[in-house]
Amino acid sequence: MAHTGHALTVQHRQGQLAIRAQALRDFMAVWPVWQVAQDETFDRLVQVTLPLVRAYHSLSSTLAATYYTAIRGAAKARGTVAPVLAGQVDEAKVAAGMYATGLIAVRRSVYAGRTLEQAYDTAFVTTSGSVTRQILMGGRETILQSVRADRSAYGWERVTGGEPCDFCAMLADRGAVYKADTADFEAHDHCSCSAEPVFN
Repeated sequence: MAHTGHALTVQHRQGQLAIRAQALRDFMAVWPVWQVAQDETFDRLVQVTLPLVRAYHSLSSTLAATYYTAIRGAAKARGTVAPVLAGQVDEAKVAAGMYATGLIAVRRSVYAGRTLEQAYDTAFVTTSGSVTRQILMGGRETILQSVRADRSAYGWERVTGGEPCDFCAMLADRGAVYKADTADFEAHDHCSCSAEPVFN
């Protein structure tokens, strides 16, 4: 198997992080839609966030497809294979994640003794992590699905940042995994890991 195109992988990961950064800026702009003392306004926040997630998920997927074609060429893989784009965002999963890390988390924090303002500030951090995880799955799923469809691809391996958490470091230490083991890319909220395809 061949590990090639390290510079392409670094560039791709940086591009995905740039998408996340822009998505965070847009999410921050709509965050005040939620008036924390009015639970019903959280529904509105979810509704205005979903189009952002769809748009950036698509952008993440498109960037990953371009990267896959480039790194496949760098590896001199046989034949020509079109990347397989990720499917549409699971909006129910996005909404469920937002409620768990936003509205429900605030209620629990207040019950535990925090002020409403403290709970609201913390909720932005947790909810934005949930939202951006769903966005970056566009790129991750595109790479994984493309590997499965590519006979010249051996598998994929996890690419982390400079100081990954123990969870991500453990998964990255596995190296390239077989296609049969690529059912999921395990990512936590705020995860900045990506996937690099490995070719025969």
